[in-house]
Amino acid sequence: MEEKKRCLTGHDADDFGLIGLIIILAIIGIIIFLIVMFVSVLAMVGAGFGGFFSIRNYIKAFKKNVIDSNRAPA
Repeated sequence: MEEKKRCLTGHDADDFGLIGLIIILAIIGIIIFLIVMFVSVLAMVGAGFGGFFSIRNYIKAFKKNVIDSNRAPA
């Protein structure tokens, strides 16, 4: 019976309690934050690659359709 008695002053060092819940929620929040940041970085990199290839294709098409097609035949 002595082992099951609890201190009435609110000392709860033996159980997980509210602090454990806060720690778990903080860890989950940090993991979600890191996932969101990783996905946003991937989106920015993808937009950079897409922009690069679209500009490159535009320059190639402009050269083929405007510059090369208007040259005087040799």
